[in-house]
Amino acid sequence: MIINKFHKKMAGFTLVELMVVIVIISILLMLAFPNFQASQNRAKEAGVKSNMYIFHQCAEVYTIDWGGISAENAENLKEEAIANKYWKVFINPFTSKLDLGTTTFNTVSSDGLIDPNNFPAGNVAYKGQGNTYAIYGAGKDGGKAILNKGLVYYLTNE
Repeated sequence: MIINKFHKKMAGFTLVELMVVIVIISILLMLAFPNFQASQNRAKEAGVKSNMYIFHQCAEVYTIDWGGISAENAENLKEEAIANKYWKVFINPFTSKLDLGTTTFNTVSSDGLIDPNNFPAGNVAYKGQGNTYAIYGAGKDGGKAILNKGLVYYLTNE
């Protein structure tokens, strides 16, 4: 039986090994974090689009109730929807706060810039004209409408 005097027990990792592992994990996190943020923003914009769709349904019901005439503005639409019990409470996906319609505006410019100077991210805008209307949503950049393939995304009855 040969006994090796120089045999040491391994008690743990060396400092160099630990540093290499930390550097590798840091690099992986740096690569994954931007993708995670982008997917979060896409999910929040999908939430705004969902709110726009619900708002669109309210506008359609209003149009049916009023014989094909669209609401002139968001406030009229909201009052009618509350009175007839088809108004929904919206949750702003960017702030996670309830939006009871107090931050809903009624004008949007044709280039997609929300007309009121401080249109918060995640809110929905309504633009009614006679028998037609359009519904816009603000993306993560407050005051700018959500884009879809480079074009302003909106819902309309045209």
